[in-house]
Amino acid sequence: MTYKQAIDEITSFLSDKWGLNEQFARLVAPLFLYLNSYRIQWRITSGFRSVKEQEQLYAAWQKGTPGIYTPALPGKSLHNNTNWIGQPSALAIDVWTSNPQGAGWIASKIGLRWMGMRDPVHFQQAA
Repeated sequence: MTYKQAIDEITSFLSDKWGLNEQFARLVAPLFLYLNSYRIQWRITSGFRSVKEQEQLYAAWQKGTPGIYTPALPGKSLHNNTNWIGQPSALAIDVWTSNPQGAGWIASKIGLRWMGMRDPVHFQQAA
């Protein structure tokens, strides 16, 4: 499989299964190839979230549920983004990795912003 074919497959997977905006998915796709090449384990934990799901996440965080990093207010998260016809089009992805700093460094080299150890699973497009 060529690099382009791998990127195309990953982009489709991220867009179709996780509800990412297609252009954002194409930007994120190389992250997974690099994580694999550096033998960093990873697991996608969230892509698109509805506003209702964001409300539930925010409420759980307010109650002190362990393992939830500071979420955005419902409706303000890049995970809640939809396209002009209301289909999921998230501009953020949450990915657990076995080496958050390494993943963050890789992300910074490919045009992604890692939120650091305050939210080590969160990646979005760099400004």
